Amino acid sequence: GKVVLQGTLQRSTPCVNWQIDTLVMESFPEQVRFSIIDKSTAEMCVQVLGEPQDVYAEAAVSEQAKITVLFREEVVFEGQLE
Repeated sequence: GKVVLQGTLQRSTPCVNWQIDTLVMESFPEQVRFSIIDKSTAEMCVQVLGEPQDVYAEAAVSEQAKITVLFREEVVFEGQLE
């Protein structure tokens, strides 16, 4: 009854703030789009590696849902889960 996107992402600087925007299109089967983007508002940042960041998102959908995952606007997964 739901799909979950979860993991740990590396951060190139401490200012990177990964967030997942979730969009569910109410068709059948549903179309779910997870967009992983950097929501940082910092204008300047120390240039050292940031600590890894855990991310999590979920959506209530049917088993037939079509899933798309975008990372920085590039498709990294597209399909159905089995």
